Amino acid sequence: MSSSNKVPKVTKSMDIDGNLIIEQWNLLTKSKKIIYDLEKCVGCSLCYIICPNNAIELGPIPEIAQKLVDETPAVLVDISKCSFCGMCVKTCINNVYKIIDEKNEEVDLSEFPKLSQMWKWDQNNCKFDQNNSICKLCEKIREPLNIIKGIHFAKDLKKVIDKCPTKSMNFKSPFKGKVILLKNQLHKCDPNGCKACVNICPTNSFFIPQSAEEIEKFGKIACNEETCMYCGACENSCPEKLIIVKREYIDLQVPEKSINKPWITRWLNQYNKLLLSREELNKINKNEASKKLSLFEESELNYNYNENISPIIEFDPNKLKKELENNKKVLEVINDNFNKAYFRYFIQRKNISKLKNHLKKSLENIKN
Repeated sequence: MSSSNKVPKVTKSMDIDGNLIIEQWNLLTKSKKIIYDLEKCVGCSLCYIICPNNAIELGPIPEIAQKLVDETPAVLVDISKCSFCGMCVKTCINNVYKIIDEKNEEVDLSEFPKLSQMWKWDQNNCKFDQNNSICKLCEKIREPLNIIKGIHFAKDLKKVIDKCPTKSMNFKSPFKGKVILLKNQLHKCDPNGCKACVNICPTNSFFIPQSAEEIEKFGKIACNEETCMYCGACENSCPEKLIIVKREYIDLQVPEKSINKPWITRWLNQYNKLLLSREELNKINKNEASKKLSLFEESELNYNYNENISPIIEFDPNKLKKELENNKKVLEVINDNFNKAYFRYFIQRKNISKLKNHLKKSLENIKN
């Protein structure tokens, strides 16, 4: 086959620019970039659930929420799986993702379903002040183009609601549900030493009861569901897994031009996953992964083996077995670390000091 008849290949790459992680897709003169801002991410994992290719992995959210690690992403995109479809952009509650083309322009995602706006605004009560920073922030949230695109600003919205001089803004979650605290296990909770759920909640809905009456009513920790978005960040952050966020309804807006599209069913099925429990979701993802693996037969795999690629070394199976047994716990710890998204992130960034420190702490736990 001549070079002119060769099928063009898609190439993908990842780059890091400060707090931005940039995933890039290229085909001939066309390209797309998904830009993830780790400083904006609240660790809710809605993108992780919604991704049709299971290309998004969760990072060390409990450690991030407890402020034990810094400069670490709450989620990571596996570019080998990512189709650059943009569903993560449409589902994010804090404007973490952007997707742009080769002209550095935002990719049109107007056909996608979107979560309804997260606020109610009393226009009659509002008294806009051009010199007030909160008023300007509110104006950005209410910008018509942002509403049309379904861009949300959960953290900024909280600031506006708390500090609006006329109290003209209120929460309106796109989800209905409930936050369940496992009260029979709350003895494990250390609200003063941990504060993971309090730190990570984008709407400050979690709080530590202070008065005797509050402690008697709520216990160690509590959630104000009047301001809760049911995003799930608290569930992801709890190191003891004492919180369950159950979403029971999604206020989803489907563009009229997309209602009869053949792929709308796939989109809606993905959004329905947001109503599943973590156990149900894991079960579905596991089944989908096993189906994909079953498509490949061993006979179809192309092995490129060269027996001369390395020198011949005398092999002693008994010695190997003994070495593995002696270092079993160490190998388990190392293997467990390589399975974690944030550990691979450190490798990608060539952050040797953080890798060493993390491995050192992990291995110290074996001695203890």
